[in-house]
Amino acid sequence: VEARGNMVLKPAEFLVETVEAGMGEVLVYVEDPEGHTEEARVIPNNDKNRTYSVVYLPKVEGLHKVKVLFAGQDIDRSPFMVNVSKAMGDPTRVQARGPGLQPMGNVGNKPTYFDIYTAGAGAGDVGVIIVDSNSRRDTVEIVLENRGDSIFRCTYVPVLEGPHTIYVTFAGQQIPRSPFTVSISE
Repeated sequence: VEARGNMVLKPAEFLVETVEAGMGEVLVYVEDPEGHTEEARVIPNNDKNRTYSVVYLPKVEGLHKVKVLFAGQDIDRSPFMVNVSKAMGDPTRVQARGPGLQPMGNVGNKPTYFDIYTAGAGAGDVGVIIVDSNSRRDTVEIVLENRGDSIFRCTYVPVLEGPHTIYVTFAGQQIPRSPFTVSISE
């Protein structure tokens, strides 16, 4: 029921304490920003404070209305307004493949490319940084295009020969096997 901090597809949990309220049933309804309402799971803990554990799974981002009813009435501060944010993506589920990541075979001043596959990784931005053989990160022009279907194409034109280091990130973290070392020949 916190205003911030809950994420899409992460169980949101809270506790309802009824010890001072007498007898009654606890019901919880969650309405998402698209107007869908569903009943949350309410589990009696059978403890001395007569608490109930409540769990719901937000499926979309945005403002959710959490109605907590006791004996048919809204409790104090109900409905709670809960802002659910996009789940951060999982960089371990992202892959990058293509000729531009091969250790050998790329040539100076000749465009090359590789594709980044983000399907199933959740939400996040794709990032590419290329460090040239002089340890500079501003000599290689990078074009990143969204090709749809969770595939991003990175095209770049290396200028210098020698080893280049390619860092590929998703949701702010490096993907598996990054950084890649690519040797650019004359």
